[in-house]
Amino acid sequence: MDGPLVALVTGANRGIGLEVCRQLAGLGYAVVLGSRDLAKGERAVAGLAPHGRVVHPYQLDVTDSESIERVVWAATLPDDGPTGGFFRDGRPLKW
Repeated sequence: MDGPLVALVTGANRGIGLEVCRQLAGLGYAVVLGSRDLAKGERAVAGLAPHGRVVHPYQLDVTDSESIERVVWAATLPDDGPTGGFFRDGRPLKW
């Protein structure tokens, strides 16, 4: 596999999940930060950016089957990059 491994961390806009994102990104993983509230996920990612971390927020509510299906669908899309098809605003995520 070319490129970094991709890690999806749920409940990651604060606390332990956010720290897991920070550490995985520091180890070179391409990290997708899953949070129920996308705005909170975006704020969490903004806090990691000054430290050189590449992390992308993604709306995910693990209690909502449609939300889970969207993430599974995005993760399994064919893609030439390392993200397995994760898109934001119609464009593949860049690591």
